[in-house]
Amino acid sequence: MPGLQNLSPTAHYSYLAAWFVALAVVVGTSLLLRSRLGLVLSSIRDNEVAARNSGVNVRAARRTVFIIAAAGCGAAGAVLTISQSSNPPASSVSSGRPRCSSCR
Repeated sequence: MPGLQNLSPTAHYSYLAAWFVALAVVVGTSLLLRSRLGLVLSSIRDNEVAARNSGVNVRAARRTVFIIAAAGCGAAGAVLTISQSSNPPASSVSSGRPRCSSCR
């Protein structure tokens, strides 16, 4: 790829991981909306009372969606961790001063 030639290996892997996660989210969302759960979610969105009266388990559907959303947030956090793994932990919490007089 022309724009990736000057990236460090860590930045390259982070870039590819971000694209992979974005692709997985788009494909997963598309498949979810075309599934039975997607139809249930559409009916809940339109009229929750009518969906419940027609036999839809609203609580289970919402729980499933929250679990899927949590997995997506976890994937985003993993990509963030990969992209920031090249920074040592001391650089993000250091105040710039040495901890003791002999640490210089």
